[in-house]
Amino acid sequence: MATFNGTTLGNNIRFFRKKRGLTQAALAETIGVSDSFIGQLENARAAPSLEAFTAIANSLGIGADRLLHENLQHREDSFTEQILEHTKNRPHEQKNFAMDLINAILGVLFIHQNLWNGEKKGNDGGVY
Repeated sequence: MATFNGTTLGNNIRFFRKKRGLTQAALAETIGVSDSFIGQLENARAAPSLEAFTAIANSLGIGADRLLHENLQHREDSFTEQILEHTKNRPHEQKNFAMDLINAILGVLFIHQNLWNGEKKGNDGGVY
């Protein structure tokens, strides 16, 4: 069983708080705790309640798993979450364009992977 690492949690809270341009006081105010408590969390001198933990993640606009990233044994690649983060406030047309670009890039990677493995693919998908 994995052990909990409060330093990782604290570092992640600090990272995402600063990324959002928030002070400890501003984050504390949004979740109804003292700024010294946020400082204690960030320095691994305290552990949040489940309620405070959830409120912090919500206030920072991230999934709770991102706060525990290094603590999780079975974590997924954050690629999907990064795409969601970059496109969440974009118009639908831009999201579709981004998806088209990703599909095109993946298509090129697939072709190159097959070439690296000794297969040659034509435009019709056939192996030559």
